Amino acid sequence: MGRGPLLGAVAVGIVMIERKKYQKLIEEGIFQPGKDSKKLTPKKRTEYFAKINELKEQEVLNYGVFFESNMIIDKFGIVGAIKMAVRKGLENLKCDPEETEILLDGWLKAPQEYLNQKSIVRGDESELVIALASIVAKVTRDAKMEKLAESIPRYDLKSNKGYGTAKHIADLKQYGPHELHRKSFIKHFVG
Repeated sequence: MGRGPLLGAVAVGIVMIERKKYQKLIEEGIFQPGKDSKKLTPKKRTEYFAKINELKEQEVLNYGVFFESNMIIDKFGIVGAIKMAVRKGLENLKCDPEETEILLDGWLKAPQEYLNQKSIVRGDESELVIALASIVAKVTRDAKMEKLAESIPRYDLKSNKGYGTAKHIADLKQYGPHELHRKSFIKHFVG
């Protein structure tokens, strides 16, 4: 999450759940299927995030959100940074490269040693586990941006979450870049 912002890290959410528990979760219908986290209201995302945390406490699933900084994005590109976050997440959650079935959103790829992986275009609209991963990444990244807004209020991060809104771009031009701006993303806006 956070591919397009001008400021801050990119976040990758990973949700782990056993196949039987996943099927039961789908059957229970706790979550509305087919929702991109960006299309949910902030209130609905927060509700879902609370439910996801309850399921984590009940050991129905596990999840983690893994970040790569704006400096990594500038050095390796957004795709490279996302790949690094995916690797970090899979290793941190101790996913077995030979046994774990991995579903990825869009054109994302897990490292090649993860043998059982499938990339699904608009996966967050068709696979609940991908939608849940998208929600945890978005809510966690947004919270990080809101916290950051307290220390650097001039870019209005509380409302734009680092994305390139007209106001953010105007503020960027007026105040110049912060060290957390993605230099490769803002080069067209500042000289």
